[in-house]
Amino acid sequence: FHEHAVYDGPAQIDYILKETKQKSLLYVGLSQGTLMFFTMMSEKPEYNDKVKAFAGLAPFNKLVHMVVPPVALIAPFAEPLLRFANLLGLYEVLPQNSPALPIARIFCSLPRNRVLCSFIGDNFANLGSRYINETRVPLYLCHTPAGTSMKNVIHFDQLVKSKKAQKFDYGKVINRVYYGQRRPPLYKIANVKTDVGIFWSKGDQFVPPANVKILLRELGSRVKKNHYIDDEYYTHLSFAIALVNAKYLYPDLLEFLERYRGS
Repeated sequence: FHEHAVYDGPAQIDYILKETKQKSLLYVGLSQGTLMFFTMMSEKPEYNDKVKAFAGLAPFNKLVHMVVPPVALIAPFAEPLLRFANLLGLYEVLPQNSPALPIARIFCSLPRNRVLCSFIGDNFANLGSRYINETRVPLYLCHTPAGTSMKNVIHFDQLVKSKKAQKFDYGKVINRVYYGQRRPPLYKIANVKTDVGIFWSKGDQFVPPANVKILLRELGSRVKKNHYIDDEYYTHLSFAIALVNAKYLYPDLLEFLERYRGS
């Protein structure tokens, strides 16, 4: 996500502003997209002037209270396993060309397997099956998991274990080469100057309410919209695919964005 934040995100913003001949835009981020925003503003604070307002869905800049059971269980062992995979020349996690994905799509397309697929999705991906169309699960599996790099997974594992918003930890020796110090530097949430809207939910296990409350305190007066969905069945992925978003999310999200349209 660091590379997304310091290279891809700024390039996308600059391209959009160039093509539309605008001076600033609205940024809506979900999950890692919110982490990208906070990281981008930490490392490239000049982009505050190019973002009128930021709407963060399931937002986080650190992972202090993540409670997804499988993730919490494997976190202590994830980094050594992933580094070993790197030694074997494996640099990608869950790539789109993985043979497991078409098998999963076929399996979950069978009506008798939908309950099992929803159960797995709820417990491993915080799917929120109560508010989805289960017949579309095979379609979702065409696009997710979308894959990521080993380094990104290791970085996330470091965030879970350190409970800090910190840069990638290469180890004490190599950290001195990259950062000039033994420990990785922290990202600077204080560099966020643009107006922020926070959209979070009771049922999110990846970014639970306790985690968001820390973020709200850190952002302080920059938060201009604080929208909490008080429903334990509305989960992390519900922000993207829930059938109730027209009621729970979109009206408040659009109201926040409309404040800045044309400004």
